[in-house]
Amino acid sequence: MVKGYIVQLRVYQEFGEPIVDEDEIRKLFLNVEELLVLHSQLLKDLQKLKETGGLRTSELGLLMSRYAPRFLCYIPFMLDFEDARKRWDDLRERQKFDLFVNVQEKLDGARVSDLLILPVQRVPRYMLLLKAIANVTNAQDQTFTAIQKALSDISQTADAINSSFKKREEVQRMQSIRSCLDGDETIPAILMKPGQKLVFDGALLTRVMASGAGAGGDSSLGEKEKDCWFLLFADHLFITKPPSNLFGIKLDQKGQFDFLKEKATFKVLYHTGLDGLVVEDDPGGAADSRTFLLQEQTMDITRTYVLQAPSVPERVAWFTKFQGLRS
Repeated sequence: MVKGYIVQLRVYQEFGEPIVDEDEIRKLFLNVEELLVLHSQLLKDLQKLKETGGLRTSELGLLMSRYAPRFLCYIPFMLDFEDARKRWDDLRERQKFDLFVNVQEKLDGARVSDLLILPVQRVPRYMLLLKAIANVTNAQDQTFTAIQKALSDISQTADAINSSFKKREEVQRMQSIRSCLDGDETIPAILMKPGQKLVFDGALLTRVMASGAGAGGDSSLGEKEKDCWFLLFADHLFITKPPSNLFGIKLDQKGQFDFLKEKATFKVLYHTGLDGLVVEDDPGGAADSRTFLLQEQTMDITRTYVLQAPSVPERVAWFTKFQGLRS
């Protein structure tokens, strides 16, 4: 990838016929050059072990353990991989760039998309390799302990890479949710606080019964049943009016809205912290009821949310999520 693409693109720059500039190269290939330097050095070290017979001793495990923390340089690549892939798709709309890629793919005998995914697979493949070696190594052999240690070290690196990716994805999801919610000025601070995340969301047929001194002023929700979209966060609940076309939008397998891929506006009808919320079974419901109750006690109002899920499994999921956060 470096020789076939990056080097060639820079040659075009040097001759005053740039296909893309240096900034675009960085966005397209991320830190691939850094990864190449790392693995070129690893290859040299492995070749030295092969020459000295070290591949059959504990030296292999010790070498891989030393490299394990250096594999953390995959984090920047993983975090920006999807953006880079989208950038490739956008640039291929340019005839000159598309022609360049087509020529390189024929010369390499491989599609650029197949080459780009290789760094993503590298660390998991090292884990598979070490597992395979461990499986055929006698547990009493001195090599076994070193291989197991290397496997543990690289597994920790893989976990750190995955954790960074998930954190980045969660931040992006929260930013997307923030842009989709239409409500008061307190919402951004609630959504962007450290550790905040969306636990569950979905459609619930909602009826609210309120009692107390301030109940008469509660106009956004009322005793009339409404189709609402609930968003349950780590410490907050949002009840929203879904867009009119929501049920024509493709939801994920769990019936949840994909805030990273879809765009829509959800009008916030009410939101509250989870303190003071209690989830209960509907005392009048059957064993297979789709209905459950959510009780909220504030200073001067007691609200009972009578909620009906689209199906029994969804009702069970909502009930379990609420209970988990309140336990």
